[in-house]
Amino acid sequence: MVLSTWLLSACTIASLASGALGDIYMHNPRGSNNKLNEQSNTRNNANRLFDSQNNANGGYQAGDDCPTPCQDNNQHYDATAPGALQGVMQFYEGSELQVEWTNQHGCGANPRLHCNLVLQYMCEDSAPGLRDGVTTNTIVENINDPQFMRYGQHETYSYYQNCKTRKRNKKLFIADRNLNGDTAIFTRQNNNGERFGFECPEERDYYPYWHPSPWRDVYVCTDEPTRCGYYREETQNAVDKGNCTDPQYNNKVECETNGNVWQYVGKWNMDPPDCGVCPTTRNNHLGQSANNESPKYTWTIPQDRHPDGTKCVLRMRYNISTYDYDGWATDSLFNGANSKVKGNPTSDFVGLGFNVSGPLTLNVNTAQFGRVFEDRSHVFVIRKIPNGLKSSFVRSPRIINLNVRGRRGNIVQVYPSVEYDFAPNTINANKGDYLHIQWTGSDANQRGNTGNGRDATDRSNLVVMGSQGVNYPMNFRPDGADPPTHFTNDQSKIAYLAFLNQTNCIQTTDANSVQNCARINAASGYINAGLVRIDNTGTFNLVSTRNSDFSNRDQKAVLVASQDYKTIAAAVGISVAATAVAGAVGFASIFLVRYGHANPRTKVGGIVAKLGIKPPQKRPAVALETDEVKRSWLTARVVEWWLWEGQRATIVFLYVLVNIGVWIYGYAMAVGNDPAPYYPYAKGFGKTLNLNCSFIILPVLRNILCWLRSTPLADIIPLDDNINMHKLVFGFISVAATLHATFHYMDFAWNAKKFGIDIGHQAWGNLAGSTGHLIALMMILMAATSLFKRKLITFMGRRFDGYRTFLMVHRLWMPCFALLWVHGPIFWAFSIWPLALMGLEKLVQTTRAKVDVVIVDAKIVGSDILSLKMKLQGKRKFIYKAGEYLFLNCPDIAELEWHPFTITSAPEEPFFSCHIRARPEMDWCYQLRVLLGLGKAGVQNVQPSIKKTGNIEAGDIELPSAVAGFNEPKAVGRPRLRVDGPYGAASEEVFDHSTVILVGAGIGVTPFISILKSMSIRAKQRQGLEGEIDHTKLKVYFYWICRDDQELLSFKDLLDAVIDTADLRDVVSVNTYTTGELNLKKVKIESYNQYSGKPNWTRILREVAQGHQGEEIGVFMCGPLPLARELSFACKRQNQSLAKAKPGESDQRTLFKFHKENF
Repeated sequence: MVLSTWLLSACTIASLASGALGDIYMHNPRGSNNKLNEQSNTRNNANRLFDSQNNANGGYQAGDDCPTPCQDNNQHYDATAPGALQGVMQFYEGSELQVEWTNQHGCGANPRLHCNLVLQYMCEDSAPGLRDGVTTNTIVENINDPQFMRYGQHETYSYYQNCKTRKRNKKLFIADRNLNGDTAIFTRQNNNGERFGFECPEERDYYPYWHPSPWRDVYVCTDEPTRCGYYREETQNAVDKGNCTDPQYNNKVECETNGNVWQYVGKWNMDPPDCGVCPTTRNNHLGQSANNESPKYTWTIPQDRHPDGTKCVLRMRYNISTYDYDGWATDSLFNGANSKVKGNPTSDFVGLGFNVSGPLTLNVNTAQFGRVFEDRSHVFVIRKIPNGLKSSFVRSPRIINLNVRGRRGNIVQVYPSVEYDFAPNTINANKGDYLHIQWTGSDANQRGNTGNGRDATDRSNLVVMGSQGVNYPMNFRPDGADPPTHFTNDQSKIAYLAFLNQTNCIQTTDANSVQNCARINAASGYINAGLVRIDNTGTFNLVSTRNSDFSNRDQKAVLVASQDYKTIAAAVGISVAATAVAGAVGFASIFLVRYGHANPRTKVGGIVAKLGIKPPQKRPAVALETDEVKRSWLTARVVEWWLWEGQRATIVFLYVLVNIGVWIYGYAMAVGNDPAPYYPYAKGFGKTLNLNCSFIILPVLRNILCWLRSTPLADIIPLDDNINMHKLVFGFISVAATLHATFHYMDFAWNAKKFGIDIGHQAWGNLAGSTGHLIALMMILMAATSLFKRKLITFMGRRFDGYRTFLMVHRLWMPCFALLWVHGPIFWAFSIWPLALMGLEKLVQTTRAKVDVVIVDAKIVGSDILSLKMKLQGKRKFIYKAGEYLFLNCPDIAELEWHPFTITSAPEEPFFSCHIRARPEMDWCYQLRVLLGLGKAGVQNVQPSIKKTGNIEAGDIELPSAVAGFNEPKAVGRPRLRVDGPYGAASEEVFDHSTVILVGAGIGVTPFISILKSMSIRAKQRQGLEGEIDHTKLKVYFYWICRDDQELLSFKDLLDAVIDTADLRDVVSVNTYTTGELNLKKVKIESYNQYSGKPNWTRILREVAQGHQGEEIGVFMCGPLPLARELSFACKRQNQSLAKAKPGESDQRTLFKFHKENF
């Protein structure tokens, strides 16, 4: 980077200062303000270590660690006492240290000035010899001086000498100031080059500095956060800085021109500093920020950066500037006479005339129109974390530093420092975290300052109170007390913090007696209790008995210790994930083994054979079975159940685990975010709602499911149960929504009782509440109409088609999702991918639906069955498999209404067909029948208006047969039809079994008609079924349940064709059941079994099992739900009865695998 860019940017930061006193004081860690051990409220030497620009009264003396106070018999400070100035604070790496300060002249969102704060630290690796020293004199520039090590030192002698030698940056704005030298020790604030320790004035006044600095960046705040990117990019933490081998040159050109090397060095290889908006504070008020607290920043001590025992120091710089000029655009071109600001200008600024409105003199000190204030801590030590520190397997516990700020005296005597308080005074932690409790104080306070205990000494202790409003400590109760009295169960720590291991104590009322242990006089000024583990949860109120003096001073703190729900949630989540992975691995392994057994010639089959994995063995029929045989048989039964039922069970189990994990995560994230007691529970269920409301649309993405059927996942995921999965997810939504709302209303009641907030206002008076109730209403409507989608609904005297109502109401999912995005702030993150897949689904459907359909044939067969033969317009062929289904739409009836119908034609036929029940009470189906001119006699047929573009080929419609009750066609209608599909169904899996039972009820016979047609055509063509599969190895038991003879006649021609096919005569067993009145004169079929009444499924399955022992028989059913339940129950009962075979009985290990057609 060119030098001028550096100079302009750095100049602007230095300009962030003001002409008023803008002191800054660090209170934790104790800021020195150049103090050491003065027994006075004021410092002795403002030049000792650094240029603070602060008031001399500020700052804190260095800590002492004498066994008894570092004082002589006259209570004067004794700097020679053992432990004097040795009360050095120690902070563990990775621990959290609350840095606390006050600044006088305002900051943050303050329209009166610009403000920056820069927090940095420096250690002895970049500043060898770092020390506080034992004298208040300024260090000498002679490293050979025998007293050199007695002086305090921060930056090194060589660092200062390079600064003193290096030319100053002459591109910087210095207003009208005259600098008395040309090196970097001369700046606008320090025009005489005065020395402050070994600090480099130019580096002190400008940030980020363009040469290597010994300081590491921690935190930067500004009133213009857009600058944060620049600060983070140019920090020495991550960027090398330019430097010349001859230190007098400050830029690359002069350095190299004079035969030297310009090198980039000094990068710390650390993360850039935190950066944000400064806490807002008011002008001329050295105190709290807008939130009634002192400005604070929590610094995490760098980990794995420094050896154990490394000495370091912390500094904070406070930069403020005026709006009278643009610091970012003002450089050396505006120096001298061109300066935009002049020292103490006098003029008639108002402009109404001399001695009328002026002249007025402004208080402008151009040395301070761009001013930097600074404070530094005393030296502290960074320690490594002890090896024995307890930690969970999820995360290491937090270490929170609990210190004491302030010094002895009342508010007037200590100002601008502060009185005693704990730092931090409010602590939020988890059970299992640690407090590093330590503090340091001085015995060199000014004598006579108000306080408790021995004069001029800083002392503190720590005990637990019952509440913040009381002043008497609590009596310790042992571990197990409910509620616990103390945050730790370590009695030795409790005793140490209270009494500080004082010895040689006497009972006395002399407040200055060293032996007055009740006043904590016999303790050291430095106390380090080490790491104290938080063993209990609750709110613990802490107090120092030494310094809490009601109506005079108050030293109290609050520790809120919570259960570590995030760690628990993470642990449970890991456990759930591990279980899920294990289940998935087990599930996949069983599938692969099963696949290998069924396909021995494949690679998988070869691997299974090499591994010697055998299929479950049949239970041996022996007279006497050993325990080993019984155990083997039981194991085989369990494995067998898992092979056939484990697929569904695993999916449901994993989904339940995911829901549990999401609830725990939501609960843990909400703990502590709201005082209401049931808030975390409501949020936990809210998270599960996010999951389920997003997932519910996936099972109904038919094109996605159809594609999945062509992938190996079809053998893992039960795709035929998609509608059941859709219902299951809604069950989860119902439960979660009910509990989510219940817990919220319980919180509303709690808030109403505690704060007087109206429950109705809480529930409806905000966006989340109103949208939540609307979402619930929409979901109730969608659920309610789904219960009647196969029935006619009568409402307010009007009849509605159930399916049409179901479709219309289900379109509420779109506004429901829109409201969910508003209701739940992160719902979008859960739903974005399901919605993207839904968009893809609709795109595919819309594209396919654009192709017109040509009606080849339309007629009524049997009892109100509309037979439609169709083909796509042009030369396009509708490609499908036997057993699949499609969706039909007739825009002349309803533009957006699509209905599913099974394809009844065979893929080998030149057309595709559907058979549709079209009774007069069926709105859409019967209207289509009317449009085709096939309306029923005696019924008022409302002819919908249709376009004349038509898609029925002339002469292709077959006239209705002379069946009583049908009209003679008048004018053939020309309805437009659109088709979407095909879609896969359970019937596709027929050819995966060697023996199948096909059960159709009424019009539910349609998927099997397609299969039987395909078998018949292929048989006539002497082709095997499904490619290489030989149909002669397939045995089909076909059962058709009809209401009456009219329904039976609907597919009579097909049944005759199957029976007449010689190759199928022994393969297909056709059985018909007529449950209603049967006119035998009309039905004369002798080539297959005909029954009157309902089938006895228990008998049928038992007979089939006897003829196919040891096989897996697929049972495929299409029909009403009661029949599905009856047949499914019969299959399960038959499987259970076979599994309970007694020892010695013949084994009939035939399994029935039930499949139901779902749309």
